Amino acid sequence: MLNKIHKDIFNDIDLHKIAHTKFIIDLKRLNPKLFKEPMNEIYNNLQIYGVDLTNAEINTILNYIDKDIDNDNRNLPTIIKQFKNFKELLSQRFNEAHSELCAPKDPRLKKWRERQIRRVKAHLGNEGKGLIHFTVSFELTSGCSVGCPFCAISSKKLDNVFDYSERNVALWKGVLNKCLEIIGGSAKYGVCYYGTEPFDNPNYEKFCSIYADILGHFPQTTSAVPMRDVNRTRTMLTLSREKNNFFFMNRFSILSNTIRDRVFNEFTPEELLFVGLLNRFDLQEEPKLIKAGRARSTQNQELISQNEGGTVSCLSGFLVNMAERTIRHITPCNANEKWPTGQWEIDRESFTDADDFGDAIQRLIDKNISDEAPRTKPLKFYPWLSYEELTEKTNGFGLRSKASGLMTFKNMTALSEIGEKITEGCHTPRQIAAILNEQYGYNPAYVYNTIDFLFNHGVIDEEPQN
Repeated sequence: MLNKIHKDIFNDIDLHKIAHTKFIIDLKRLNPKLFKEPMNEIYNNLQIYGVDLTNAEINTILNYIDKDIDNDNRNLPTIIKQFKNFKELLSQRFNEAHSELCAPKDPRLKKWRERQIRRVKAHLGNEGKGLIHFTVSFELTSGCSVGCPFCAISSKKLDNVFDYSERNVALWKGVLNKCLEIIGGSAKYGVCYYGTEPFDNPNYEKFCSIYADILGHFPQTTSAVPMRDVNRTRTMLTLSREKNNFFFMNRFSILSNTIRDRVFNEFTPEELLFVGLLNRFDLQEEPKLIKAGRARSTQNQELISQNEGGTVSCLSGFLVNMAERTIRHITPCNANEKWPTGQWEIDRESFTDADDFGDAIQRLIDKNISDEAPRTKPLKFYPWLSYEELTEKTNGFGLRSKASGLMTFKNMTALSEIGEKITEGCHTPRQIAAILNEQYGYNPAYVYNTIDFLFNHGVIDEEPQN
């Protein structure tokens, strides 16, 4: 079932019991009515589903299922403690991907990505902390056949597929090798669907297998039609386990009661161990969907969070559509009227072959990415940040975000003066350096460095104006 690396990571965990524990937890979350029956009926139903646990173990799981075991340091039953350890290991690997493994090798691109991560965390708070910020991801179709009414990306109708021809396979291999050359090993952690339905491409698994052969990782998959072809879905899950040297949870978007029931009837607990089941049909007990993309106008507003904005975008880098031969340079943002899908589009390019693709990526980096604040553009803090003077006697200031609270910048010469000038919103770095040199004698080079320090903390506005 698992490859050697999976077994090494979960060496001290009984994954058989964990798979069946997770199955019960998912089933109760998505079909709570089943668990309102007498206990004997619950035991019988779980046995029909193939759950291989004793009645005592089932009782233990059901007793703890609604408790906050993540912050419970008391003595937990063994099966609950192992499930908690399993979740912690998944979270640890996720955090490693977020902080290190997805970082590109190009120093400018790496610093730009880090800046976007800081910006998004400051703007969105806890919601922003869960975004991975891949550096590159792919789409193997143009558009999507499913048309979910809550689609945060507002994908258009399916109109083109990147077919598995000899020419396209050569192009795919060339593009992936260029990504390895320019972006580095972090390219392996992207996805091959983004705003599309992966199974719309009849050769999705073949392209992903090539991806794994070249980049070393079978990409994570999220599908809204896992039951369209059960055998195909099962094959994809098997390939994902066999070809991963790292893992993210694959995910099924559950769009109806019928799909829910078929998933639990067709797949074993072991097959669903590394599959997240997303409730997309009954959100009375679940978090509301983000108000982005098509969800901003859907008629089913009871399913949608009424908080403005949010994002599902998980890419700070390049979105490559192989069917269209396009590259979009994007990064997450709070969804709003200007950016309804919750992502900035900074620039875009097209390409014809692998070499042209590499040149296009390089142009996007050279044109749009810098670790220095533009010297001739007036600076301002993001409008969602409020400037605050610090009460303590120190050189600095604070910036407060509604979502993440107060960030302080202090104990650096000229910080207060620089912060005040940026707050005025009409001075370029060159003007600020000249003013502070004339008034206080500050070295312009030092002023530039301090401005760049703030810029790379993701607090100086660089929202695209196109």
